[in-house]
Amino acid sequence: MEALLIRNYKEDRTTGTLYLLGRHTTLKLHTLELPDRNNQRNISCIPKGRYIVNKWKSPKHGDCYLISGVPNRTMILIHKGNFINETQGCILVGMTTDDKNVYLSKKALDMMLANTEHFNLHII
Repeated sequence: MEALLIRNYKEDRTTGTLYLLGRHTTLKLHTLELPDRNNQRNISCIPKGRYIVNKWKSPKHGDCYLISGVPNRTMILIHKGNFINETQGCILVGMTTDDKNVYLSKKALDMMLANTEHFNLHII
């Protein structure tokens, strides 16, 4: 499965739209990340690029996804959360957004987990 994340960079956060491109359907979700601060650990979103994403069981976040291949970073996840203070460099997903936060995050993540074990992520 392929996924495309189209980002909108802001001074205090990065928002975006994530498209999970399935064989017969496309799942559209909203994302929330930290602002772009040159890929600095715990304070920045990850760089644009292509990554491998696999289902993961996090001690803190439970079922989520682990993003592999991020330069100079490890343990970058896609997990549930609604507000910018709920991430330290990971990607939060939601069903809806007010362009500042994402909402119905658990539902969004559950939909992803039900549809795929792994995917290729392209961030632009």
